[in-house]
Amino acid sequence: MSDLLIARQPIFNRNQEVVAYELLYRSVKHKNNAIFLDGDFATTQVIVNTFSDIGLKDIVGNKIAFINMTRNFLVGNIPIPFAPNQVILEVLEDIEIDSTVIQGITALSLDGYSIALDDVFSEKQIAPLLDIANIAKIDLMKVNHEELPRLVTRFQQHGLKILAEKVETVVEYEMCHRLGFDLFQGYFLCRPKIVKGKRHDSSRLILLRSLAKLQDPEATFESLEEIIGADINLGYKLLNLVNSAYYFMSHEIKSIRQAIGIIGFEQLRGWITLLLMMSVQNKPHELTVIALQRARMCELIAKAAHYQYPESYFLAGMLTVLDALMDMPMSEIIEKLPLSQEIVDGLLYREGRIGKVLDAIMSYERGEMGAIFATDINTAIIKNIFLDSIKWVNEVLVKVQE
Repeated sequence: MSDLLIARQPIFNRNQEVVAYELLYRSVKHKNNAIFLDGDFATTQVIVNTFSDIGLKDIVGNKIAFINMTRNFLVGNIPIPFAPNQVILEVLEDIEIDSTVIQGITALSLDGYSIALDDVFSEKQIAPLLDIANIAKIDLMKVNHEELPRLVTRFQQHGLKILAEKVETVVEYEMCHRLGFDLFQGYFLCRPKIVKGKRHDSSRLILLRSLAKLQDPEATFESLEEIIGADINLGYKLLNLVNSAYYFMSHEIKSIRQAIGIIGFEQLRGWITLLLMMSVQNKPHELTVIALQRARMCELIAKAAHYQYPESYFLAGMLTVLDALMDMPMSEIIEKLPLSQEIVDGLLYREGRIGKVLDAIMSYERGEMGAIFATDINTAIIKNIFLDSIKWVNEVLVKVQE
């Protein structure tokens, strides 16, 4: 299974809460060529991998998994070893919808499975399945936006939930939300909503000032204590983090001074940065998940590739969502933070080793896994890094939410 890379993409409801993940997978045949697996083999490998090697719960938690199904699965030639409440079966756009496929999908629906129609761009395209399927995934890249209101109305008349695919900006998300879409998939969440002349609320300005203090190369432990002391919950949450599975402490750490003596100034600064970012109001929880997973993957890739200062990669990964948290352009935020030039170049221009790793991680999220080859790391361990990051993020979030 070392030649199989797996990623996931979150699917949001109208409240920007994650309700499902689509599983994405690529085969790695050799160093410079990541290709899609043969359809049946790909789906079979994902099924085998998630149950025998990874565990579906480990990769999607208590959420639903969207999994692409090939013709042979849909018509019953290959059994589907998922319970109906665990998965939503996706019918790919390149599957010929003939009588055999219709009969197979009907049988799956009667067995309790939910059916999603992938990459929809017209009513005619999915007409035979309109009264069988549960979800239509409309590809925003393939549909004239003037046609969207009519498509949404027609699909809703057939009782379908409507999912907007490839929602890349806040403007696109708001448009689809107004039109009545039920579900949303894409990286709009990681984009800032920038309004000229907008005054930023006090919590975000405090965050920015605190982050500037944290990143000051002349920062002292006393200045960190000052930041911690400004929030009664910050120190408590920080100690929970230090006592988490990340450090495998043999005994409980009970004070900030004790923590800094064990984990070091730089790591303490990173954790305070995380906790401050989590304190921003009116921002979806998934932003924290994305920031943590990027940070952990960047750190682990840096360690695996024997790059110096992996904590810098961790910080850079975490800061990639700062523009979305602050609703400010990243260039303006960077001006206010005394970051190292390598981190600045990585965040703004995707230059240098940090930039290369950031680019690979963010491409990986989208299923563009070929970018991972730019990191000078054996692809055989990338899957383990991805899965480790998911597990670690879940453990950390339990600690900070206690």
